[in-house]
Amino acid sequence: MSRPKVVVNARERIVSLRRSIADAVSYGPLKVVARDYGISPREVSTLRTQLGMPGVPIFLEIARRNPALRAQVIAMLSGEGEAASPEAINEIVRRT
Repeated sequence: MSRPKVVVNARERIVSLRRSIADAVSYGPLKVVARDYGISPREVSTLRTQLGMPGVPIFLEIARRNPALRAQVIAMLSGEGEAASPEAINEIVRRT
């Protein structure tokens, strides 16, 4: 049984966001980046390896400071491409 296309696209967007966040926090030493964003060096390391996602306040701060990530978030929020249904989002959250 194949997965709905919306779920696949939403999952791809999450993977893309994780990559963009990793790129955004890879500009310097762990301690410098951690200090800049007010998070621990361990959290920076987790973001760099794409094993986790930051909380909303940190995510917004990273997006505010990084033009590429900000553009990606704006595109997702403005509905460019296919929008994910609430069911698809719930499915992704359940599987991640």
